[in-house]
Amino acid sequence: MTSISDRAVGSVSQAGHGWVSSSYGMLGGLRIGLMNRCDEADVAEVARILYEGLGDKLGVVFGSLNTFKRFLLASINCSMGVAAVLNERVVGFAGLKTESDSWIRPRVRELLKALGPFRLTRFAVLGLPLHYGPAPSEVLIDVLAVDGRFRGRGIGTSLIRFVLDYGRGASMRRVKLYVADRNERARRLYERLGFSVSRVVSIPFPYNRIYGIRHMYEMIQELR
Repeated sequence: MTSISDRAVGSVSQAGHGWVSSSYGMLGGLRIGLMNRCDEADVAEVARILYEGLGDKLGVVFGSLNTFKRFLLASINCSMGVAAVLNERVVGFAGLKTESDSWIRPRVRELLKALGPFRLTRFAVLGLPLHYGPAPSEVLIDVLAVDGRFRGRGIGTSLIRFVLDYGRGASMRRVKLYVADRNERARRLYERLGFSVSRVVSIPFPYNRIYGIRHMYEMIQELR
């Protein structure tokens, strides 16, 4: 059973609402919260949702869902993962980063054991160059995806609104995310939720060819 909390951990112990209120989303029974813990089944479901939603990027780096699942099992930090849970099942996920913590904590020894030297090298060469980090007093939404069977029901919006409340409760200055130039639908959603483009980040060669992305929009929402 997936366990989510109404309270964050560490220095942001007062942040956020643990459960989605009627003002967050459209699905009755939907709960949004930071994951207290996640067992292997939870990680497998998160991996499936992320790979389904972000497979055009994750597939380049990891090659298969099974490899990505092994990567998550070796590196996920569930306390920085926001889960959307419906009927005790994860149906959406957002991975967060702050200056001091992250939803993934890659450890070379564990990753080498899980992936092997070839796939670990592939991750380093293809994945790390597109790595983005938060500035001080920022919450970065590093990944966000919704189960394809539940899209169009307000779950993505609910996740974003939870993160905004999380940031306010943690006294952060802003929430930041990145959107690929070809994902205009997501960009319009974030703009409706109060985000604006702060800069355009060009993707260098050969990664622009590999991923089919010319640039990323950096989008922010000021919290104070």
